[in-house]
Amino acid sequence: MKKADDLVAQLFSSYFEKPSITIIGATESWTIDRLATTGWNTSVCNAPYMFGVLLCMESERRQGYTVTEDVTYDARNPGNDGGALLAHEYFHLVQHNLTKYINRGLVKTGEPANAAEFPVWFIEGSAEFVGFSVGAMAQNASYWDGREKALSYSPPQESINKNALADYEIRLCCTYPYHVGQVATEYIVASIGFQKMLDIWIDFATTKNFEKSFETVTGISKSVFYQKFDAIRVKVGLPSISWKLDGLINKKIDG
Repeated sequence: MKKADDLVAQLFSSYFEKPSITIIGATESWTIDRLATTGWNTSVCNAPYMFGVLLCMESERRQGYTVTEDVTYDARNPGNDGGALLAHEYFHLVQHNLTKYINRGLVKTGEPANAAEFPVWFIEGSAEFVGFSVGAMAQNASYWDGREKALSYSPPQESINKNALADYEIRLCCTYPYHVGQVATEYIVASIGFQKMLDIWIDFATTKNFEKSFETVTGISKSVFYQKFDAIRVKVGLPSISWKLDGLINKKIDG
C-alpha cells in the first residue's frame, strides 16, 4: 500500500494546492491520532471497503487506512492487497482538485440542480482504471495480468454490466458503474491519451458542465461516444446489452 501511495502521489500530487496526505496504520485509534496532527479531526476511520482494510477520507487531500490483515500482492488478483483501493480513493481526491470542487459532490444524481455534473460511470470508472494501473505498476506488474479478475469484483445480479453506457449516469441499486466505467475509461485513454482524460476534469473547472468539457477535449459529443462504446463493448470484454433502465427500474430487454 505504501508503494501504491508513493507512486500515485508522484503521478498526481502536482494537481493539489496543498500536499496530499495518506496515513496507514495498524489500529484505528493510531490512524485517527495521526490524521489529527495534519489538521483533520475525524472521529472514525473504519469504513469496510474491503477485507483487511478500513478507511476514511475527505474530499480535499487526506485519507486514512487501518490495515487489519496482511495479504501478499498477486498480479492476477490485483484488488486483494489494498494497493489498488488506495490509488482508487486517491484519484477521487485528484478529481476534486482538478475540478476545484472541494467539499462538494461531483456526480449526477438525477436532480436538475446537478444535471451538468459527471456521470457516475466516469467518476468511478476512471478511479478504477487508475487504481488497478497504479496498483500493478507499484509492484512492477502489468495491468493486463489482473484485468480479467478486476472486472469480476461485482455484485451477483443477473443484470451486472449488461446495460448501455447511458444507463450508468446516476448511482442506482440495480446498476453497477465500476466495471463498465473502467472499460469506458480504457477506451477514452486508448483513443485520446491519459493526459486528455485528465483534461476533461481540468476543463470542467471552467465550464462546470461535463458534456461541454467532454466534447471540447475529445472532439465528439457524449452521445456519439456512447454509441461508439456500445458498438465495441463485446470486443473489449463486456457482455452484450440485454438490460435497460425504465425510469429507476432495471428490466431485461426480452421481457
